Amino acid sequence: MEIPNAEFCERTAKALQDNYGFSEREVRWFTMHAELDAGHGEEFRKHALKVADTPGGLEMLREKTLALSRATKDVWNGRGSWKRASS
Repeated sequence: MEIPNAEFCERTAKALQDNYGFSEREVRWFTMHAELDAGHGEEFRKHALKVADTPGGLEMLREKTLALSRATKDVWNGRGSWKRASS
């Protein structure tokens, strides 16, 4: 689930350092998420394998994952609205 985000963050940090001279401290947000999101992805994979043994488990997991994705999008969109309003 978050494995692609981990790769994106890792590649972004490297590009910022290699191409623009950013320090390790300046790219820490990206490197931290690269490390953490890789672990989250592995945990999700383990959960999906376990749920696959339950009748209807994968469909339930799919529904819950899509609902969580919608909720996360709403939070980010709300944050953007809040940030614009406070500027």
